[in-house]
Amino acid sequence: SYLIILYSMFFFSTNHSFFSYTAVNFQKILTIAISVIINTTIVATLRYRWKKSQRELIKANGQLREHNEKLKTQSETDPLTGLFNRHALRANYHNYVGINLIVAYMDVDNFKQINDNYGHDAGDDVLRTISNGLKEFFTNTDAYRYGGDEFLLIRKDIDTSLFDNQLHQMMNRMDELSHSDNKPDIKFSAGYVYGVAETAVDLRSMFEKADELMYEVKRQGKMDILGQRYE
Repeated sequence: SYLIILYSMFFFSTNHSFFSYTAVNFQKILTIAISVIINTTIVATLRYRWKKSQRELIKANGQLREHNEKLKTQSETDPLTGLFNRHALRANYHNYVGINLIVAYMDVDNFKQINDNYGHDAGDDVLRTISNGLKEFFTNTDAYRYGGDEFLLIRKDIDTSLFDNQLHQMMNRMDELSHSDNKPDIKFSAGYVYGVAETAVDLRSMFEKADELMYEVKRQGKMDILGQRYE
């Protein structure tokens, strides 16, 4: 801006005096100066608005990402228990192929009787209690509410002694909670397999085998755990 004004003053000079004062030259210089000020103000205003728009856009994008992440979390979380749901299992499925796994199914024993005798609110409390136990004892395990009173656990290792011990610890905790405040007995049966799922089909087969073992426990009298290597 200053260079434009200085160049204009030199342009209207005479005999290299830098600026020759005449009424006309003065008016021209004044007009140029005003134009420069106006243009500079406009450019500065536009630049300010552009920067402001950029900040607002960055903020809006951040809020959109947070909203999308929140929606994703909500879509993959069971609202009653706070565990993963089947949608999350589909999203995570590929993460379980080709590595050592423990796959377990758990089912609340006599859940229909709990709902019939104590009401559905009590049944919901039992499911929440089970889910809290899973979060407490299986922090390094993906826990899903698979449906109704059935839960799916997937752990990326094959330390079955630790896994079995944690299941029994959780059983003991549920038993302790069952004998307070006239609450229903909280018992569960579990079946699990361990090994490597080389393909997605193998992983589905592991699910089915763990489910079969859980129902074998049910047939044998419930409230037990049965594990087996996946071949």
